[in-house]
Amino acid sequence: MILLGSSTSPFVKKVRIAMSYKKILYEFQLENVWSLDSKIENYNPLGKIPCLLTDNQESIFDSRVIIEYLDILKPLPRLIPLEDKDKIRVKCLEAISDGIIDASVLIYYENNRENQYIDYKWINRQHKKIISSLIKINNLYNENYLTISINNINVADISLFCALEFLDLRFKDILWRENYKNLSKFFELFESLYINNK
Repeated sequence: MILLGSSTSPFVKKVRIAMSYKKILYEFQLENVWSLDSKIENYNPLGKIPCLLTDNQESIFDSRVIIEYLDILKPLPRLIPLEDKDKIRVKCLEAISDGIIDASVLIYYENNRENQYIDYKWINRQHKKIISSLIKINNLYNENYLTISINNINVADISLFCALEFLDLRFKDILWRENYKNLSKFFELFESLYINNK
């Protein structure tokens, strides 16, 4: 299998962590979707990464869809629970973390426009989404949650880690470690267990 992506995309990182956790072998190919000679639209008509090319050259895109495919390809360890109630809970948590990433990416691109075109009301709106999501998920990822879940991670945990890492990369002014202690504990624990020791 071949994974098309960039080294800084949090959605690509999400898929790469999932594949590493499941011990699925793949080839990683850098793809700059902004390049004039990019071939991404041959595989994903939306022109977005990540995009996974299966061994029979079928293309699967969007990080959520790719991870569902990985759970089908290699059911254990599962990243998306089978039981309906748990599945909905995990997918909602994933949606919050993915929303943090989406809002962060929108701010990043808006800030890179020429000054006279920057929409600061739009940026503030996205910033509020990030902060309210951090508050919500900080309350959910309490000590009890970490004790139960960290040895059996799911797709929501991976998405949250990637969202926080992207904030570190692009938005150092959002002091999530200082303001959201549960998230800080989660990040350090996840990083030590699943990133440094992969």
